[in-house]
Amino acid sequence: MILLDVYKKHDKPTIICLGRFDGLHIGHQALIKDAKKIKNNCGIDCDVCVFSFFKSEPISRLNTIFTQKETILEIENTKADAIIYAYETPEFFSTAANDFLTLLNDNFNPIAIVCGEDYTFGKGKSGTVETLKDFCKINNIKLNVTPMVLIDGLKVSSTTIKELIISGNVEKANQLLGKKYYISGIIMHGRGDGSKLGFATANIQTPNKLPLKNGVYLTKTLLDGKLYNSITNFGDAPTFYDNETKIETHILSSFDNLYGKEIIIYFDKFLRDTKKFDTISELKAQLNKDLSNYD
Repeated sequence: MILLDVYKKHDKPTIICLGRFDGLHIGHQALIKDAKKIKNNCGIDCDVCVFSFFKSEPISRLNTIFTQKETILEIENTKADAIIYAYETPEFFSTAANDFLTLLNDNFNPIAIVCGEDYTFGKGKSGTVETLKDFCKINNIKLNVTPMVLIDGLKVSSTTIKELIISGNVEKANQLLGKKYYISGIIMHGRGDGSKLGFATANIQTPNKLPLKNGVYLTKTLLDGKLYNSITNFGDAPTFYDNETKIETHILSSFDNLYGKEIIIYFDKFLRDTKKFDTISELKAQLNKDLSNYD
Protein backbone atom coordinates (compact mmCIF):
# COMPACT_ATOMS: atom_id res chain seq x y z
CA MET A 1 0.00 0.00 0.00
CA ILE A 2 1.39 3.38 -1.06
CA LEU A 3 1.04 6.22 1.47
CA LEU A 4 0.90 9.71 -0.05
CA ASP A 5 1.26 12.92 1.93
CA VAL A 6 -1.52 15.31 0.89
CA TYR A 7 1.02 18.14 0.63
CA LYS A 8 3.37 16.33 -1.79
CA LYS A 9 2.91 15.87 -5.53
CA HIS A 10 2.13 12.45 -6.97
CA ASP A 11 3.42 11.62 -10.45
CA LYS A 12 0.34 9.76 -11.80
CA PRO A 13 -3.26 10.78 -12.45
CA THR A 14 -5.63 9.63 -9.74
CA ILE A 15 -9.21 8.78 -8.88
CA ILE A 16 -9.80 10.04 -5.35
CA CYS A 17 -12.32 8.61 -2.89
CA LEU A 18 -13.27 11.22 -0.32
CA GLY A 19 -14.46 10.47 3.23
CA ARG A 20 -13.09 9.61 6.67
CA PHE A 21 -13.21 5.86 6.03
CA ASP A 22 -13.34 4.88 9.69
CA GLY A 23 -14.36 1.23 9.79
CA LEU A 24 -14.33 0.73 6.00
CA HIS A 25 -18.03 -0.19 6.19
CA ILE A 26 -20.15 -1.29 3.22
CA GLY A 27 -20.84 2.34 2.27
CA HIS A 28 -17.11 3.04 2.07
CA GLN A 29 -16.61 -0.18 0.13
CA ALA A 30 -19.23 0.99 -2.40
CA LEU A 31 -17.23 4.21 -2.98
CA ILE A 32 -14.03 2.30 -3.65
CA LYS A 33 -15.85 -0.16 -5.89
CA ASP A 34 -17.19 2.75 -7.98
CA ALA A 35 -13.69 4.24 -8.19
CA LYS A 36 -12.24 0.95 -9.42
CA LYS A 37 -14.96 0.75 -12.10
CA ILE A 38 -14.00 4.23 -13.32
CA LYS A 39 -10.34 3.18 -13.46
CA ASN A 40 -11.14 0.03 -15.44
CA ASN A 41 -13.14 2.02 -17.99
CA CYS A 42 -11.07 5.21 -18.35
CA GLY A 43 -8.21 3.83 -20.45
CA ILE A 44 -5.66 5.82 -18.41
CA ASP A 45 -2.87 4.53 -16.18
CA CYS A 46 -4.00 6.00 -12.87
CA ASP A 47 -4.18 5.21 -9.16
CA VAL A 48 -7.30 4.73 -7.05
CA CYS A 49 -6.54 6.73 -3.92
CA VAL A 50 -8.47 6.75 -0.64
CA PHE A 51 -8.27 9.97 1.36
CA SER A 52 -7.93 9.37 5.10
CA PHE A 53 -6.67 10.99 8.28
CA PHE A 54 -3.68 10.05 10.42
CA LYS A 55 -2.90 11.17 13.95
CA SER A 56 -0.01 13.63 14.14
CA GLU A 57 1.21 12.03 17.38
CA PRO A 58 0.86 8.53 18.90
CA ILE A 59 -2.03 9.58 21.12
CA SER A 60 -5.30 7.89 21.98
CA ARG A 61 -7.78 7.16 19.18
CA LEU A 62 -10.64 6.19 21.45
CA ASN A 63 -13.23 7.63 19.06
CA THR A 64 -12.39 5.40 16.07
CA ILE A 65 -13.76 2.01 15.04
CA PHE A 66 -10.34 0.71 14.00
CA THR A 67 -6.80 1.70 14.89
CA GLN A 68 -4.70 3.51 12.31
CA LYS A 69 -2.81 0.29 11.52
CA GLU A 70 -6.07 -1.63 11.09
CA THR A 71 -7.52 1.11 8.86
CA ILE A 72 -4.50 0.93 6.56
CA LEU A 73 -4.85 -2.85 6.34
CA GLU A 74 -8.59 -2.59 5.64
CA ILE A 75 -7.99 -0.10 2.81
CA GLU A 76 -5.24 -2.36 1.45
CA ASN A 77 -7.73 -5.26 1.43
CA THR A 78 -9.98 -3.29 -0.96
CA LYS A 79 -7.18 -3.37 -3.58
CA ALA A 80 -7.07 0.42 -3.75
CA ASP A 81 -3.69 1.65 -4.97
CA ALA A 82 -2.85 4.27 -2.36
CA ILE A 83 -3.91 6.27 0.68
CA ILE A 84 -3.70 10.06 0.56
CA TYR A 85 -3.32 11.09 4.17
CA ALA A 86 -3.57 14.31 6.10
CA TYR A 87 -2.72 14.71 9.76
CA GLU A 88 -5.54 15.63 12.11
CA THR A 89 -4.41 19.09 13.16
CA PRO A 90 -6.27 22.32 13.88
CA GLU A 91 -4.41 23.88 10.94
CA PHE A 92 -5.67 21.27 8.49
CA PHE A 93 -9.24 21.40 9.77
CA SER A 94 -9.22 25.16 9.31
CA THR A 95 -8.57 24.74 5.56
CA ALA A 96 -11.33 26.29 3.45
CA ALA A 97 -13.32 23.86 1.30
CA ASN A 98 -12.09 25.20 -2.06
CA ASP A 99 -8.50 25.39 -0.81
CA PHE A 100 -8.70 21.70 0.08
CA LEU A 101 -9.96 20.81 -3.39
CA THR A 102 -7.29 22.98 -5.02
CA LEU A 103 -4.64 21.16 -2.97
CA LEU A 104 -5.88 17.78 -4.21
CA ASN A 105 -6.10 19.02 -7.79
CA ASP A 106 -2.59 20.50 -7.79
CA ASN A 107 -0.85 17.53 -6.15
CA PHE A 108 -2.78 14.52 -7.48
CA ASN A 109 -4.17 15.49 -10.89
CA PRO A 110 -7.53 13.74 -10.32
CA ILE A 111 -9.42 12.58 -13.38
CA ALA A 112 -12.32 11.65 -11.10
CA ILE A 113 -13.53 12.17 -7.54
CA VAL A 114 -15.87 9.76 -5.76
CA CYS A 115 -17.85 10.62 -2.63
CA GLY A 116 -21.07 9.84 -0.81
CA GLU A 117 -24.17 11.98 -1.25
CA ASP A 118 -23.88 13.40 2.29
CA TYR A 119 -20.14 14.16 2.15
CA THR A 120 -19.00 17.42 3.76
CA PHE A 121 -15.50 18.87 4.05
CA GLY A 122 -13.47 21.99 4.73
CA LYS A 123 -13.57 24.45 7.59
CA GLY A 124 -16.83 24.17 9.50
CA LYS A 125 -17.91 21.43 7.05
CA SER A 126 -18.81 24.21 4.65
CA GLY A 127 -18.02 22.10 1.58
CA THR A 128 -20.82 19.93 0.19
CA VAL A 129 -21.49 17.80 -2.87
CA GLU A 130 -22.69 20.98 -4.60
CA THR A 131 -19.29 22.55 -3.88
CA LEU A 132 -17.64 19.53 -5.44
CA LYS A 133 -19.90 19.68 -8.51
CA ASP A 134 -18.93 23.29 -9.18
CA PHE A 135 -15.20 22.63 -8.67
CA CYS A 136 -15.17 19.49 -10.81
CA LYS A 137 -17.06 21.18 -13.64
CA ILE A 138 -14.59 24.08 -13.75
CA ASN A 139 -11.56 21.75 -13.63
CA ASN A 140 -12.87 19.07 -16.00
CA ILE A 141 -12.94 16.36 -13.31
CA LYS A 142 -15.52 13.57 -13.36
CA LEU A 143 -17.61 13.48 -10.16
CA ASN A 144 -19.23 10.24 -9.05
CA VAL A 145 -21.69 10.58 -6.16
CA THR A 146 -22.34 7.14 -4.71
CA PRO A 147 -25.85 6.70 -3.25
CA MET A 148 -26.27 6.25 0.47
CA VAL A 149 -26.44 2.62 1.60
CA LEU A 150 -29.35 1.60 3.84
CA ILE A 151 -29.75 -1.65 5.80
CA ASP A 152 -33.25 -2.31 7.16
CA GLY A 153 -33.92 1.40 6.77
CA LEU A 154 -30.80 2.25 8.79
CA LYS A 155 -28.21 4.58 7.27
CA VAL A 156 -24.84 2.88 7.04
CA SER A 157 -22.39 5.30 8.65
CA SER A 158 -19.44 5.25 11.02
CA THR A 159 -21.54 7.12 13.58
CA THR A 160 -24.28 4.49 13.52
CA ILE A 161 -21.75 1.66 13.78
CA LYS A 162 -20.06 3.33 16.77
CA GLU A 163 -23.41 3.57 18.54
CA LEU A 164 -24.00 -0.13 17.92
CA ILE A 165 -20.55 -1.11 19.20
CA ILE A 166 -20.91 0.98 22.36
CA SER A 167 -24.30 -0.64 23.04
CA GLY A 168 -22.92 -4.16 22.52
CA ASN A 169 -24.93 -4.86 19.35
CA VAL A 170 -21.99 -6.30 17.43
CA GLU A 171 -24.29 -8.45 15.28
CA LYS A 172 -25.85 -5.37 13.68
CA ALA A 173 -22.52 -3.54 13.60
CA ASN A 174 -21.03 -6.46 11.68
CA GLN A 175 -23.87 -6.28 9.16
CA LEU A 176 -23.15 -2.61 8.48
CA LEU A 177 -19.39 -3.12 8.45
CA GLY A 178 -19.67 -5.95 5.93
CA LYS A 179 -17.25 -7.91 8.11
CA LYS A 180 -16.83 -8.83 11.76
CA TYR A 181 -15.65 -6.20 14.20
CA TYR A 182 -12.30 -7.27 15.60
CA ILE A 183 -9.57 -6.46 18.08
CA SER A 184 -5.97 -7.53 17.57
CA GLY A 185 -3.06 -7.70 19.95
CA ILE A 186 -0.14 -9.60 21.46
CA ILE A 187 -0.88 -12.17 24.19
CA MET A 188 0.51 -11.06 27.52
CA HIS A 189 0.47 -12.30 31.12
CA GLY A 190 -2.80 -11.86 33.02
CA ARG A 191 -3.93 -12.52 36.58
CA GLY A 192 -3.82 -16.31 36.15
CA ASP A 193 -7.26 -16.84 37.66
CA GLY A 194 -8.66 -18.41 34.49
CA SER A 195 -6.10 -21.23 34.51
CA LYS A 196 -6.92 -22.02 38.14
CA LEU A 197 -10.60 -22.33 37.19
CA GLY A 198 -9.91 -24.54 34.19
CA PHE A 199 -10.74 -21.69 31.78
CA ALA A 200 -7.32 -20.42 30.69
CA THR A 201 -7.49 -17.08 28.87
CA ALA A 202 -5.37 -15.31 26.29
CA ASN A 203 -5.04 -11.72 27.44
CA ILE A 204 -4.27 -8.75 25.22
CA GLN A 205 -3.96 -5.04 25.86
CA THR A 206 -7.03 -2.87 25.37
CA PRO A 207 -6.47 -1.04 22.05
CA ASN A 208 -6.62 2.71 21.51
CA LYS A 209 -9.97 2.75 19.78
CA LEU A 210 -13.67 2.92 20.56
CA PRO A 211 -14.43 0.59 23.50
CA LEU A 212 -17.06 -2.10 23.33
CA LYS A 213 -19.79 -2.39 25.90
CA ASN A 214 -18.41 -4.26 28.91
CA GLY A 215 -19.52 -7.87 28.90
CA VAL A 216 -19.01 -11.39 27.62
CA TYR A 217 -19.13 -12.11 23.88
CA LEU A 218 -19.19 -15.09 21.57
CA THR A 219 -16.08 -14.69 19.45
CA LYS A 220 -13.75 -16.37 16.97
CA THR A 221 -10.01 -16.08 17.59
CA LEU A 222 -7.42 -16.23 14.82
CA LEU A 223 -4.18 -17.78 16.07
CA ASP A 224 -1.30 -18.97 13.88
CA GLY A 225 -3.53 -18.78 10.80
CA LYS A 226 -6.31 -20.92 12.29
CA LEU A 227 -9.73 -19.78 13.54
CA TYR A 228 -10.99 -21.10 16.90
CA ASN A 229 -14.29 -20.76 18.76
CA SER A 230 -13.86 -18.61 21.85
CA ILE A 231 -15.63 -16.50 24.46
CA THR A 232 -14.25 -13.09 25.35
CA ASN A 233 -14.71 -10.83 28.34
CA PHE A 234 -14.26 -7.15 27.55
CA GLY A 235 -14.12 -5.08 30.73
CA ASP A 236 -13.40 -5.59 34.39
CA ALA A 237 -13.46 -8.75 36.51
CA PRO A 238 -15.50 -7.84 39.63
CA THR A 239 -15.43 -11.39 41.03
CA PHE A 240 -11.66 -10.98 41.39
CA TYR A 241 -11.89 -7.31 42.47
CA ASP A 242 -10.12 -6.21 39.30
CA ASN A 243 -11.62 -2.91 38.08
CA GLU A 244 -9.25 -2.41 35.16
CA THR A 245 -10.65 -2.85 31.64
CA LYS A 246 -9.08 -5.92 30.04
CA ILE A 247 -9.63 -8.29 27.12
CA GLU A 248 -9.60 -11.93 28.22
CA THR A 249 -10.36 -14.68 25.70
CA HIS A 250 -10.94 -18.35 26.43
CA ILE A 251 -10.15 -20.37 23.30
CA LEU A 252 -11.89 -23.72 22.96
CA SER A 253 -8.70 -25.68 22.38
CA SER A 254 -5.59 -26.62 24.34
CA PHE A 255 -2.28 -24.84 23.82
CA ASP A 256 1.15 -24.64 25.31
CA ASN A 257 2.74 -21.27 26.00
CA LEU A 258 1.05 -18.56 23.88
CA TYR A 259 2.76 -15.49 25.35
CA GLY A 260 4.06 -13.13 22.70
CA LYS A 261 1.84 -14.50 19.92
CA GLU A 262 -0.45 -12.18 17.98
CA ILE A 263 -4.17 -12.95 17.84
CA ILE A 264 -7.21 -11.37 16.21
CA ILE A 265 -10.51 -11.64 18.08
CA TYR A 266 -13.66 -11.41 15.92
CA PHE A 267 -16.83 -10.50 17.81
CA ASP A 268 -20.00 -12.42 16.89
CA LYS A 269 -22.58 -11.79 19.61
CA PHE A 270 -23.06 -10.14 22.99
CA LEU A 271 -23.95 -12.80 25.58
CA ARG A 272 -24.31 -11.02 28.91
CA ASP A 273 -23.22 -8.17 31.12
CA THR A 274 -20.21 -8.54 33.37
CA LYS A 275 -21.28 -9.30 36.95
CA LYS A 276 -19.80 -10.17 40.33
CA PHE A 277 -20.38 -13.76 41.39
CA ASP A 278 -20.63 -14.61 45.08
CA THR A 279 -18.69 -17.85 44.69
CA ILE A 280 -16.20 -19.35 42.29
CA SER A 281 -18.63 -22.23 41.73
CA GLU A 282 -21.27 -19.80 40.45
CA LEU A 283 -18.73 -18.25 38.08
CA LYS A 284 -17.67 -21.66 36.73
CA ALA A 285 -21.32 -22.63 36.19
CA GLN A 286 -21.91 -19.42 34.23
CA LEU A 287 -18.80 -19.92 32.11
CA ASN A 288 -19.98 -23.43 31.23
CA LYS A 289 -23.36 -21.96 30.30
CA ASP A 290 -21.60 -19.40 28.08
CA LEU A 291 -19.65 -22.17 26.37
CA SER A 292 -22.84 -24.16 25.76
CA ASN A 293 -23.62 -21.69 22.95
CA TYR A 294 -21.18 -23.73 20.85
CA ASP A 295 -22.88 -27.09 21.53
